[in-house]
Amino acid sequence: MPETIDSCSNKASAGGGCGLNETDCDICVKGVSGICLASLWFLRKKNCVILPENRPKKIFSHQNFFHKKFFHRVENFFFSIMPCRTNSIPKPLLESLGRLHSSFKEQAQKNALLASVANQASREQLWKCGWKFSKDTFTRVRKGAHLQPRAPPKHALSPNLKEMVKKFFQDNCLPSGGKTFKKKGEEIQALFYDETLVSLWKKFCLENPTLKISYSSFCKLRPAHCIKAQLRTDVCPKCKFLKALLKKNSPSQEDKNLIKTLMKHRESAHVQRDKFKEELESLKQNPQKGIIIIDFKENYRFWRSREQDANAYRNNLISTIFNVSVFISRNQIIQVHNWTFCSNNLSHDSFFVKEALRQVFQTREFQDLEIESVSFWMDGGPHFRSHELNALFVEIFRSKQFKEVKWNHYLEYHGKNYCDVHFSVINHIFKVKI
Repeated sequence: MPETIDSCSNKASAGGGCGLNETDCDICVKGVSGICLASLWFLRKKNCVILPENRPKKIFSHQNFFHKKFFHRVENFFFSIMPCRTNSIPKPLLESLGRLHSSFKEQAQKNALLASVANQASREQLWKCGWKFSKDTFTRVRKGAHLQPRAPPKHALSPNLKEMVKKFFQDNCLPSGGKTFKKKGEEIQALFYDETLVSLWKKFCLENPTLKISYSSFCKLRPAHCIKAQLRTDVCPKCKFLKALLKKNSPSQEDKNLIKTLMKHRESAHVQRDKFKEELESLKQNPQKGIIIIDFKENYRFWRSREQDANAYRNNLISTIFNVSVFISRNQIIQVHNWTFCSNNLSHDSFFVKEALRQVFQTREFQDLEIESVSFWMDGGPHFRSHELNALFVEIFRSKQFKEVKWNHYLEYHGKNYCDVHFSVINHIFKVKI
Protein backbone atom coordinates (compact mmCIF):
# COMPACT_ATOMS: atom_id res chain seq x y z
CA MET A 1 0.00 0.00 0.00
CA PRO A 2 1.62 3.29 -1.05
CA GLU A 3 2.28 5.69 1.76
CA THR A 4 1.63 9.44 1.65
CA ILE A 5 3.13 12.32 3.55
CA ASP A 6 1.77 15.64 4.65
CA SER A 7 3.71 18.48 3.02
CA CYS A 8 3.11 20.81 5.97
CA SER A 9 3.50 18.57 9.00
CA ASN A 10 6.38 16.53 7.51
CA LYS A 11 4.83 13.35 8.92
CA ALA A 12 4.52 10.11 6.98
CA SER A 13 1.84 7.59 7.65
CA ALA A 14 4.60 5.02 7.78
CA GLY A 15 5.50 6.58 11.12
CA GLY A 16 7.78 9.35 12.29
CA GLY A 17 8.76 12.61 10.62
CA CYS A 18 11.66 13.91 8.62
CA GLY A 19 13.36 15.46 11.62
CA LEU A 20 12.84 19.05 10.47
CA ASN A 21 10.88 21.56 12.43
CA GLU A 22 8.25 23.75 10.81
CA THR A 23 10.59 26.70 10.40
CA ASP A 24 13.30 24.67 8.67
CA CYS A 25 10.79 22.98 6.38
CA ASP A 26 9.23 26.18 5.05
CA ILE A 27 11.17 27.56 2.05
CA CYS A 28 9.47 30.91 1.85
CA VAL A 29 12.88 32.50 1.33
CA LYS A 30 12.83 30.94 -2.15
CA GLY A 31 9.51 32.56 -2.96
CA VAL A 32 7.40 29.49 -2.21
CA SER A 33 5.79 29.00 1.20
CA GLY A 34 4.10 25.97 2.74
CA ILE A 35 6.10 23.34 0.82
CA CYS A 36 8.05 20.69 2.64
CA LEU A 37 11.50 19.91 1.30
CA ALA A 38 10.81 16.25 1.87
CA SER A 39 7.75 16.54 -0.39
CA LEU A 40 9.98 17.55 -3.27
CA TRP A 41 11.94 14.37 -2.81
CA PHE A 42 8.79 12.36 -2.32
CA LEU A 43 7.51 13.48 -5.75
CA ARG A 44 10.63 12.24 -7.50
CA LYS A 45 9.26 9.33 -9.57
CA LYS A 46 5.97 7.73 -10.54
CA ASN A 47 5.55 3.95 -10.72
CA CYS A 48 9.25 3.61 -10.07
CA VAL A 49 11.34 2.56 -7.04
CA ILE A 50 14.65 4.31 -6.40
CA LEU A 51 17.01 2.15 -4.43
CA PRO A 52 19.84 3.56 -2.29
CA GLU A 53 22.53 2.29 -4.71
CA ASN A 54 21.19 4.37 -7.62
CA ARG A 55 20.41 7.57 -5.75
CA PRO A 56 20.31 10.69 -7.92
CA LYS A 57 23.26 12.24 -6.12
CA LYS A 58 23.67 15.19 -8.51
CA ILE A 59 20.02 16.01 -9.06
CA PHE A 60 19.45 17.78 -5.74
CA SER A 61 22.82 18.67 -4.29
CA HIS A 62 23.02 20.86 -1.21
CA GLN A 63 25.40 23.17 -3.07
CA ASN A 64 22.86 24.36 -5.62
CA PHE A 65 19.40 23.52 -4.28
CA PHE A 66 19.00 22.77 -0.55
CA HIS A 67 20.67 24.19 2.46
CA LYS A 68 23.52 21.99 3.65
CA LYS A 69 22.16 21.29 7.16
CA PHE A 70 18.84 19.97 5.78
CA PHE A 71 20.15 17.93 2.88
CA HIS A 72 21.13 14.68 4.57
CA ARG A 73 18.06 14.52 6.83
CA VAL A 74 15.72 15.08 3.89
CA GLU A 75 17.58 12.47 1.83
CA ASN A 76 17.39 9.87 4.61
CA PHE A 77 13.71 10.54 5.13
CA PHE A 78 13.01 10.19 1.44
CA PHE A 79 14.61 6.76 1.16
CA SER A 80 13.16 5.64 4.49
CA ILE A 81 9.62 5.70 3.09
CA MET A 82 10.52 3.96 -0.21
CA PRO A 83 9.01 2.12 -2.06
CA CYS A 84 6.39 4.78 -2.54
CA ARG A 85 4.20 5.93 -5.44
CA THR A 86 2.00 8.91 -6.10
CA ASN A 87 -0.92 9.15 -8.48
CA SER A 88 -1.20 12.93 -9.00
CA ILE A 89 0.17 16.23 -7.80
CA PRO A 90 -2.19 18.93 -6.53
CA LYS A 91 -2.44 21.97 -8.79
CA PRO A 92 -1.50 24.47 -6.00
CA LEU A 93 1.68 22.52 -5.37
CA LEU A 94 2.53 22.53 -9.10
CA GLU A 95 1.96 26.30 -9.25
CA SER A 96 4.23 26.81 -6.23
CA LEU A 97 6.91 24.62 -7.76
CA GLY A 98 6.54 26.55 -11.01
CA ARG A 99 7.31 29.81 -9.22
CA LEU A 100 10.30 28.15 -7.59
CA HIS A 101 11.40 26.88 -11.02
CA SER A 102 11.26 30.41 -12.44
CA SER A 103 13.29 31.83 -9.54
CA PHE A 104 16.32 29.68 -10.36
CA LYS A 105 19.02 31.20 -12.55
CA GLU A 106 21.09 28.12 -13.40
CA GLN A 107 19.75 25.61 -15.92
CA ALA A 108 20.96 22.65 -13.83
CA GLN A 109 18.71 23.71 -10.94
CA LYS A 110 15.72 24.10 -13.25
CA ASN A 111 16.28 20.67 -14.79
CA ALA A 112 16.61 19.10 -11.34
CA LEU A 113 13.25 20.45 -10.20
CA LEU A 114 11.61 19.61 -13.52
CA ALA A 115 12.88 16.03 -13.23
CA SER A 116 11.01 15.64 -9.93
CA VAL A 117 7.62 16.17 -11.59
CA ALA A 118 8.30 15.11 -15.18
CA ASN A 119 6.77 11.65 -14.62
CA GLN A 120 3.94 12.95 -12.45
CA ALA A 121 2.35 15.56 -14.73
CA SER A 122 2.12 16.11 -18.46
CA ARG A 123 3.87 18.87 -20.32
CA GLU A 124 0.61 20.77 -20.94
CA GLN A 125 -0.35 20.62 -17.25
CA LEU A 126 2.98 22.11 -16.23
CA TRP A 127 2.66 24.90 -18.79
CA LYS A 128 -0.79 25.78 -17.46
CA CYS A 129 0.67 25.99 -13.94
CA GLY A 130 3.28 28.57 -14.98
CA TRP A 131 6.26 26.36 -15.77
CA LYS A 132 8.51 27.68 -18.53
CA PHE A 133 10.55 25.17 -20.53
CA SER A 134 10.82 23.92 -24.09
CA LYS A 135 9.59 20.64 -25.51
CA ASP A 136 13.13 19.32 -26.00
CA THR A 137 14.07 20.14 -22.41
CA PHE A 138 11.07 18.25 -21.06
CA THR A 139 11.87 15.19 -23.20
CA ARG A 140 15.54 15.16 -22.17
CA VAL A 141 14.72 15.55 -18.49
CA ARG A 142 12.08 12.85 -18.60
CA LYS A 143 14.57 10.41 -20.15
CA GLY A 144 17.32 11.43 -17.72
CA ALA A 145 19.54 12.72 -20.51
CA HIS A 146 20.20 15.95 -18.59
CA LEU A 147 22.40 13.96 -16.15
CA GLN A 148 24.78 12.97 -18.94
CA PRO A 149 27.18 15.53 -20.42
CA ARG A 150 26.56 16.48 -24.02
CA ALA A 151 28.77 14.61 -26.42
CA PRO A 152 31.08 16.81 -28.52
CA PRO A 153 30.37 16.84 -32.25
CA LYS A 154 31.96 13.97 -34.13
CA HIS A 155 33.32 16.15 -36.91
CA ALA A 156 34.17 19.54 -35.43
CA LEU A 157 35.20 22.11 -38.02
CA SER A 158 38.67 23.54 -37.61
CA PRO A 159 39.11 27.31 -37.23
CA ASN A 160 41.20 27.34 -40.40
CA LEU A 161 38.33 25.83 -42.39
CA LYS A 162 35.87 28.37 -41.00
CA GLU A 163 38.11 31.24 -42.06
CA MET A 164 38.48 29.75 -45.53
CA VAL A 165 34.71 29.55 -45.98
CA LYS A 166 34.21 33.14 -44.83
CA LYS A 167 36.96 34.35 -47.18
CA PHE A 168 35.38 32.35 -50.01
CA PHE A 169 32.06 34.15 -49.51
CA GLN A 170 33.75 37.55 -49.51
CA ASP A 171 35.64 36.75 -52.73
CA ASN A 172 32.51 35.57 -54.54
CA CYS A 173 30.25 38.48 -53.51
CA LEU A 174 29.86 41.97 -54.90
CA PRO A 175 29.53 45.10 -52.74
CA SER A 176 26.06 46.60 -52.44
CA GLY A 177 25.14 50.15 -53.30
CA GLY A 178 24.34 51.43 -49.81
CA LYS A 179 22.97 48.64 -47.61
CA THR A 180 24.95 48.13 -44.40
CA PHE A 181 24.89 45.85 -41.36
CA LYS A 182 25.76 46.77 -37.78
CA LYS A 183 28.13 44.36 -36.05
CA LYS A 184 29.55 45.17 -32.61
CA GLY A 185 28.75 48.85 -33.07
CA GLU A 186 30.44 49.06 -36.49
CA GLU A 187 28.71 49.37 -39.85
CA ILE A 188 29.71 46.72 -42.39
CA GLN A 189 28.82 47.05 -46.06
CA ALA A 190 26.52 44.33 -47.31
CA LEU A 191 27.75 41.90 -49.97
CA PHE A 192 25.51 40.29 -52.61
CA TYR A 193 25.95 36.92 -54.30
CA ASP A 194 24.03 35.95 -57.45
CA GLU A 195 24.52 32.18 -57.37
CA THR A 196 22.63 29.77 -55.16
CA LEU A 197 24.18 28.38 -52.00
CA VAL A 198 24.25 24.91 -53.57
CA SER A 199 26.33 26.11 -56.51
CA LEU A 200 28.65 28.05 -54.18
CA TRP A 201 29.12 24.95 -52.02
CA LYS A 202 29.98 22.81 -55.06
CA LYS A 203 32.38 25.48 -56.26
CA PHE A 204 34.10 25.56 -52.87
CA CYS A 205 34.47 21.76 -52.86
CA LEU A 206 35.99 21.80 -56.36
CA GLU A 207 38.49 24.49 -55.41
CA ASN A 208 39.39 22.65 -52.18
CA PRO A 209 39.15 18.89 -52.92
CA THR A 210 41.13 17.91 -49.83
CA LEU A 211 38.68 19.63 -47.46
CA LYS A 212 35.42 17.97 -46.46
CA ILE A 213 32.46 20.08 -45.42
CA SER A 214 28.75 19.36 -45.61
CA TYR A 215 26.24 21.65 -47.28
CA SER A 216 24.52 22.47 -43.96
CA SER A 217 27.82 23.42 -42.30
CA PHE A 218 28.72 25.54 -45.32
CA CYS A 219 25.43 27.45 -45.03
CA LYS A 220 25.87 28.01 -41.29
CA LEU A 221 29.29 29.58 -41.86
CA ARG A 222 27.89 32.16 -44.30
CA PRO A 223 28.59 35.66 -42.93
CA ALA A 224 25.51 37.64 -41.99
CA HIS A 225 26.42 40.53 -44.29
CA CYS A 226 26.58 38.21 -47.34
CA ILE A 227 23.04 38.00 -48.67
CA LYS A 228 21.34 36.73 -51.82
CA ALA A 229 20.80 39.41 -54.43
CA GLN A 230 17.14 39.99 -55.24
CA LEU A 231 15.73 41.63 -58.33
CA ARG A 232 13.59 44.69 -57.62
CA THR A 233 11.50 45.84 -60.58
CA ASP A 234 9.08 48.70 -61.14
CA VAL A 235 10.60 50.76 -58.32
CA CYS A 236 9.27 54.28 -57.89
CA PRO A 237 12.03 56.64 -59.18
CA LYS A 238 10.89 59.46 -56.89
CA CYS A 239 11.08 57.30 -53.74
CA LYS A 240 14.45 55.95 -54.87
CA PHE A 241 15.78 59.49 -55.34
CA LEU A 242 14.37 60.49 -51.93
CA LYS A 243 16.16 57.58 -50.28
CA ALA A 244 19.45 58.71 -51.81
CA LEU A 245 18.91 62.30 -50.64
CA LEU A 246 18.17 61.24 -47.07
CA LYS A 247 21.50 59.39 -46.89
CA LYS A 248 23.49 62.56 -47.54
CA ASN A 249 25.35 63.80 -44.49
CA SER A 250 25.21 67.50 -45.38
CA PRO A 251 22.46 68.19 -47.95
CA SER A 252 22.34 71.57 -49.62
CA GLN A 253 19.37 73.94 -49.54
CA GLU A 254 18.25 72.71 -52.96
CA ASP A 255 18.35 69.12 -51.69
CA LYS A 256 16.25 70.08 -48.67
CA ASN A 257 13.60 71.60 -50.93
CA LEU A 258 13.54 68.43 -53.02
CA ILE A 259 13.22 66.33 -49.87
CA LYS A 260 10.12 68.29 -48.79
CA THR A 261 8.51 67.83 -52.22
CA LEU A 262 9.30 64.13 -52.38
CA MET A 263 8.10 63.58 -48.82
CA LYS A 264 4.67 64.87 -49.88
CA HIS A 265 4.73 62.32 -52.69
CA ARG A 266 5.43 59.50 -50.21
CA GLU A 267 2.75 60.71 -47.78
CA SER A 268 0.17 60.91 -50.59
CA ALA A 269 0.97 57.33 -51.57
CA HIS A 270 0.43 56.16 -47.98
CA VAL A 271 -2.83 58.12 -47.67
CA GLN A 272 -4.24 56.58 -50.85
CA ARG A 273 -3.18 53.09 -49.78
CA ASP A 274 -4.77 53.54 -46.35
CA LYS A 275 -7.99 54.73 -48.01
CA PHE A 276 -8.19 51.51 -50.00
CA LYS A 277 -7.68 49.44 -46.84
CA GLU A 278 -10.50 51.33 -45.12
CA GLU A 279 -12.87 50.64 -48.01
CA LEU A 280 -11.90 46.98 -48.02
CA GLU A 281 -12.57 46.75 -44.28
CA SER A 282 -15.95 48.48 -44.66
CA LEU A 283 -17.10 45.73 -47.04
CA LYS A 284 -17.69 43.43 -44.07
CA GLN A 285 -20.43 45.75 -42.82
CA ASN A 286 -21.98 46.34 -46.27
CA PRO A 287 -22.51 43.11 -48.26
CA GLN A 288 -24.22 45.00 -51.13
CA LYS A 289 -21.08 46.99 -51.90
CA GLY A 290 -18.26 45.88 -54.18
CA ILE A 291 -14.71 46.99 -54.96
CA ILE A 292 -13.42 46.45 -58.50
CA ILE A 293 -9.69 46.56 -59.27
CA ILE A 294 -8.63 46.67 -62.93
CA ASP A 295 -5.12 46.41 -64.33
CA PHE A 296 -3.13 45.34 -67.39
CA LYS A 297 -0.35 42.78 -67.43
CA GLU A 298 2.67 43.14 -69.65
CA ASN A 299 2.29 41.45 -73.04
CA TYR A 300 2.89 37.72 -72.74
CA ARG A 301 4.39 35.39 -75.33
CA PHE A 302 2.69 32.00 -75.40
CA TRP A 303 4.65 28.91 -76.35
CA ARG A 304 2.83 26.56 -78.68
CA SER A 305 4.81 23.45 -77.73
CA ARG A 306 7.95 22.43 -75.92
CA GLU A 307 9.67 21.57 -79.20
CA GLN A 308 9.39 24.24 -81.88
CA ASP A 309 10.90 24.70 -85.27
CA ALA A 310 12.37 28.01 -86.40
CA ASN A 311 9.17 29.35 -87.97
CA ALA A 312 7.01 28.52 -84.93
CA TYR A 313 9.56 30.13 -82.63
CA ARG A 314 9.58 33.42 -84.56
CA ASN A 315 5.83 33.55 -85.20
CA ASN A 316 4.52 32.50 -81.77
CA LEU A 317 1.52 34.25 -80.30
CA ILE A 318 1.82 37.48 -78.31
CA SER A 319 -1.18 38.48 -76.21
CA THR A 320 -2.17 41.17 -73.80
CA ILE A 321 -3.79 40.20 -70.47
CA PHE A 322 -6.32 42.34 -68.64
CA ASN A 323 -7.83 41.40 -65.27
CA VAL A 324 -10.91 42.54 -63.34
CA SER A 325 -10.93 41.60 -59.62
CA VAL A 326 -14.22 42.06 -57.76
CA PHE A 327 -14.16 42.12 -53.93
CA ILE A 328 -17.40 41.39 -52.06
CA SER A 329 -18.35 40.37 -48.53
CA ARG A 330 -20.44 37.35 -47.57
CA ASN A 331 -20.98 36.57 -43.87
CA GLN A 332 -18.24 39.12 -43.04
CA ILE A 333 -15.73 37.18 -45.15
CA ILE A 334 -14.03 38.90 -48.10
CA GLN A 335 -14.39 37.01 -51.39
CA VAL A 336 -12.54 37.73 -54.64
CA HIS A 337 -13.88 36.97 -58.14
CA ASN A 338 -11.55 37.38 -61.13
CA TRP A 339 -12.31 37.91 -64.83
CA THR A 340 -9.18 37.62 -67.00
CA PHE A 341 -9.11 38.66 -70.68
CA CYS A 342 -6.51 37.50 -73.21
CA SER A 343 -6.49 39.31 -76.55
CA ASN A 344 -4.36 39.74 -79.65
CA ASN A 345 -5.03 43.46 -79.42
CA LEU A 346 -1.78 44.75 -77.96
CA SER A 347 -2.94 48.35 -77.52
CA HIS A 348 -3.56 49.19 -73.87
CA ASP A 349 -6.15 51.91 -74.37
CA SER A 350 -9.41 53.07 -72.80
CA PHE A 351 -11.52 51.43 -75.51
CA PHE A 352 -10.18 48.01 -74.49
CA VAL A 353 -10.99 48.74 -70.83
CA LYS A 354 -14.54 49.91 -71.65
CA GLU A 355 -15.40 46.81 -73.70
CA ALA A 356 -13.91 44.46 -71.10
CA LEU A 357 -15.92 46.04 -68.25
CA ARG A 358 -19.14 45.89 -70.26
CA GLN A 359 -18.62 42.19 -70.91
CA VAL A 360 -18.02 41.59 -67.21
CA PHE A 361 -21.22 43.43 -66.22
CA GLN A 362 -23.25 41.34 -68.68
CA THR A 363 -22.09 37.97 -67.33
CA ARG A 364 -24.50 36.02 -65.16
CA GLU A 365 -21.82 35.38 -62.56
CA PHE A 366 -21.42 39.11 -61.96
CA GLN A 367 -25.17 39.73 -61.85
CA ASP A 368 -25.59 36.99 -59.26
CA LEU A 369 -23.32 38.94 -56.89
CA GLU A 370 -26.12 41.55 -56.50
CA ILE A 371 -23.84 44.56 -56.09
CA GLU A 372 -25.68 47.87 -55.62
CA SER A 373 -22.74 50.28 -55.11
CA VAL A 374 -19.30 49.90 -56.63
CA SER A 375 -15.89 51.52 -56.16
CA PHE A 376 -13.27 51.25 -58.93
CA TRP A 377 -9.54 51.25 -58.14
CA MET A 378 -6.80 51.47 -60.79
CA ASP A 379 -3.27 52.76 -61.26
CA GLY A 380 -2.30 56.08 -62.81
CA GLY A 381 -1.78 54.86 -66.37
CA PRO A 382 -2.98 57.09 -69.24
CA HIS A 383 -5.59 54.52 -70.31
CA PHE A 384 -7.21 54.79 -66.84
CA ARG A 385 -7.07 58.59 -66.50
CA SER A 386 -8.75 59.43 -69.81
CA HIS A 387 -12.03 61.30 -70.31
CA GLU A 388 -13.31 58.31 -72.27
CA LEU A 389 -13.18 56.03 -69.24
CA ASN A 390 -14.60 58.74 -66.96
CA ALA A 391 -17.55 59.02 -69.34
CA LEU A 392 -18.14 55.28 -68.98
CA PHE A 393 -18.39 55.59 -65.18
CA VAL A 394 -20.88 58.46 -65.53
CA GLU A 395 -22.88 56.43 -68.02
CA ILE A 396 -23.01 53.46 -65.63
CA PHE A 397 -24.32 55.72 -62.86
CA ARG A 398 -26.99 57.35 -65.06
CA SER A 399 -28.20 53.98 -66.30
CA LYS A 400 -29.02 53.16 -62.66
CA GLN A 401 -27.12 49.91 -62.89
CA PHE A 402 -25.52 50.88 -59.57
CA LYS A 403 -26.85 53.27 -56.95
CA GLU A 404 -23.38 54.65 -56.26
CA VAL A 405 -20.26 54.70 -58.45
CA LYS A 406 -16.79 55.82 -57.32
CA TRP A 407 -13.46 55.63 -59.10
CA ASN A 408 -10.04 56.12 -57.52
CA HIS A 409 -6.46 56.12 -58.78
CA TYR A 410 -3.35 54.97 -56.99
CA LEU A 411 -0.50 57.44 -56.93
CA GLU A 412 1.95 57.18 -59.83
CA TYR A 413 4.46 54.34 -59.50
CA HIS A 414 2.53 53.00 -56.48
CA GLY A 415 -0.18 51.02 -58.27
CA LYS A 416 0.71 47.51 -57.10
CA ASN A 417 -2.53 45.73 -56.23
CA TYR A 418 -4.26 42.35 -56.07
CA CYS A 419 -4.26 42.02 -59.87
CA ASP A 420 -0.47 41.73 -59.80
CA VAL A 421 -0.81 38.82 -57.37
CA HIS A 422 -3.22 37.17 -59.79
CA PHE A 423 -0.79 37.78 -62.67
CA SER A 424 2.00 36.03 -60.76
CA VAL A 425 -0.25 32.95 -60.44
CA ILE A 426 -0.85 33.07 -64.20
CA ASN A 427 2.90 33.24 -64.82
CA HIS A 428 3.42 30.17 -62.67
CA ILE A 429 0.72 28.25 -64.53
CA PHE A 430 2.28 29.15 -67.90
CA LYS A 431 5.72 28.03 -66.77
CA VAL A 432 4.50 24.71 -65.38
CA LYS A 433 1.78 23.71 -67.84
CA ILE A 434 2.86 25.27 -71.13
